[in-house]
Amino acid sequence: MENELMISVAKIVGVQGLNGELKLVPLSDHPGRFTEMAGKRFVWQRDGETRLVEVESVRGAGRPYLLILVGVNSRNLAEAFVGGDLAVPESELLPLPEGSFYIFQLVGLSVLDERGHSLGQIKEVLQPGSNDVYVIDGPKGQILIPALKSVVKGIDLVAREVRVELPAGLTDKV
Repeated sequence: MENELMISVAKIVGVQGLNGELKLVPLSDHPGRFTEMAGKRFVWQRDGETRLVEVESVRGAGRPYLLILVGVNSRNLAEAFVGGDLAVPESELLPLPEGSFYIFQLVGLSVLDERGHSLGQIKEVLQPGSNDVYVIDGPKGQILIPALKSVVKGIDLVAREVRVELPAGLTDKV
């Protein structure tokens, strides 16, 4: 784990009850990661502080899950973890289907239109509902591009670029 990129997979958003249960919101679309957490170790991180933690138990169906960490058996002890993330080394990320990417892999990629002109870089990925939206920081300001197959024509992580075909209405903004 040392010197390996740590990827946040869940956020601790609160406590429940008096026995140290933490409310955990997934940052991943893999529900199995959370239902099978008991006995597994994660890195808890917040504002540069890190701690290795072990999950004692998890319950619930998500949003939030309720989790107990080994050695955290009171509300007071649990409150110290609120606002932090649970992270895993990049090598422990679950494999994605072909053509799917983790958000951290997309942030920073250059975005090129169908003519090869640079539109800017992906600053963040929004998840408002049925499809993701790429927030592009470009020379003419911010552009929001829907992450749809009809728009995103290719993603090349090695070349660090995304090729898009802009829909009508967006071409005049770039």
